[in-house]
Amino acid sequence: MDQEKLSERNQEWDNLSAAEKRGLSKLKKRVKSGEILIIKTDKSGKLGVISKEKYLEMGQTEAKKDRKIERGEFKKVEKAINDHTRMICKIVNEKATVTWREY
Repeated sequence: MDQEKLSERNQEWDNLSAAEKRGLSKLKKRVKSGEILIIKTDKSGKLGVISKEKYLEMGQTEAKKDRKIERGEFKKVEKAINDHTRMICKIVNEKATVTWREY
């Protein structure tokens, strides 16, 4: 490991107690294994721990209200959004760069 990275890592851990270091290591292992996710909460902006299954369930709850659209409608809406964004940027005297992708 690079000496600079090792130094940064040691500074990261310096303000933690031994128990906190063990807890952080365990959390990192569980995140890496995919057992849990650490997310920023919507309302308070704090961190939350949630199972992957629960996270997917929460997403389905939000997505069930969505309607499917055809590719043509998607392209039409995308173009309108890009056009509006470009005009807003011109109004505030900023340059808009749009990268077009073919789907």
